Amino acid sequence: MLNVNYPGRPIAQVAGTVVARQGSGTDLRVAFVQSGENEYRAQVSRSDPPAERDSGEHWLERGYVTVTPVSGAVEDRRAPRDIEPRLGRL
Repeated sequence: MLNVNYPGRPIAQVAGTVVARQGSGTDLRVAFVQSGENEYRAQVSRSDPPAERDSGEHWLERGYVTVTPVSGAVEDRRAPRDIEPRLGRL
């Protein structure tokens, strides 16, 4: 699939279009904070990490429309595989 982002500026100020790679950083952090006895709430915060050179964020910050090919394959190849047989029992 393709992820397309457009910079928040008038079309006359758009620098162009670039095919970029997906960055690996995230600016979203979630922490669970106790809000009562036996009660916790998710607290979301954002930070502004620097964009990786040549990532979609890098080019978007510079005024370009970005087109980033992304994959739906989300997995951690380093995760232990011994959980797979147990998944069928859930």
